[in-house]
Amino acid sequence: MNQTMTDIKSVGALLEKIEELRTCEDSQAFLSIYCKTGRLPDDAAKARIRFKNALAEAETKIALHDLHEFSKPLQALSKLPSDEDFWNHQSEGLAVFVRPGSVEILKLNAPVPDEVVLGPEFHLKPVLALAANADVFYLLSLSQKKVTLDRVSHLGIQENVCPHLPQGYEDAMEAAGYDEDSRAMKGLKSERKVEDKYLKKYFEEIERAVAQHLDGETFPLILACADSYGPVYREVNTYPPLSENLLAGNPEHRDLREMADEARLLLHSELINSQRVTLGLYKEAKAANLSVEGLEASLAAAADGNLKTLFLPGDASLWGTREDGKIKSGQPESLETIDLYQIAALAALDAGSEIYFLEEAQLPTDSKVIGIQRWQDQAKTSVHAAAGVV
Repeated sequence: MNQTMTDIKSVGALLEKIEELRTCEDSQAFLSIYCKTGRLPDDAAKARIRFKNALAEAETKIALHDLHEFSKPLQALSKLPSDEDFWNHQSEGLAVFVRPGSVEILKLNAPVPDEVVLGPEFHLKPVLALAANADVFYLLSLSQKKVTLDRVSHLGIQENVCPHLPQGYEDAMEAAGYDEDSRAMKGLKSERKVEDKYLKKYFEEIERAVAQHLDGETFPLILACADSYGPVYREVNTYPPLSENLLAGNPEHRDLREMADEARLLLHSELINSQRVTLGLYKEAKAANLSVEGLEASLAAAADGNLKTLFLPGDASLWGTREDGKIKSGQPESLETIDLYQIAALAALDAGSEIYFLEEAQLPTDSKVIGIQRWQDQAKTSVHAAAGVV
């Protein structure tokens, strides 16, 4: 039996794994197990109990459908609760995907809801939600010797996402045309504080690269730097969502994960506001006849390449089937039904759309699947309006 374990540390790695899992077609049934874990000893003990309970639930569902071909993979998984080393080296979440002859284990840097789903394909909505755009912010770490821009989300940290940043003060000042014997350079080499007028030139070079990389983004940006650097950088900044909050201190001497955790706490209200801003774009799109409402209309827009943004409830499910392009709601989780919100998310992913999983109560319409089109399509809008939406 094939068993693999992958430590997922980036959005890209998760999307690659999602693509692999969604194309599996070698079984009549697929088992998906999600379990919240944790890094602390107490978390490990609780996670082992949750996983053991999840296995018991999975065995009940497998037995109900007489799927004897799942016996070996479940037997292999039954050894995990007693593996102390496994549970003592966990992160925030665990996803296990099982089919006859194969077990795929993903260690995740973000929590997932405890869930066991047996269906005609893998249940991928929880990991799709991790890879989506909600709760994203950027962390810009500034010092004289090093500059980095990192993208932080529920899933984890993508480091150094801006390839054109200067590599430090000397690199930036050289690009700006300041020669080696400038007062600024001498200040750096003697470790004296760089004068604000030279610091401003330095930050202008940084801001130029950051602004180009973040052009069109709406996610918060927070600075990690010395207290005195914050006001100077704000003078040259052109990125509107730059936070008024600051992580004070030299980031060279701090752990990136700790900085990200501290930044998330500081940015809590701004992250919520970022989602509001994005929902505001939907309201503007609706006024401009560019909105999409309903599952079928969203799928049609995605198929046409006309779906720019999709909003879905992350805390609810809609079980049903899709046959010959027709969507039908059905009984809760079974060997015939899947979460229709997953269908919408995968279609949006294929269309290159932005995807936002929000709380159901945050969605501004009765329709639980809404989106923004790239361009107006009056004919299709009229057809879907006449036919009704799901």
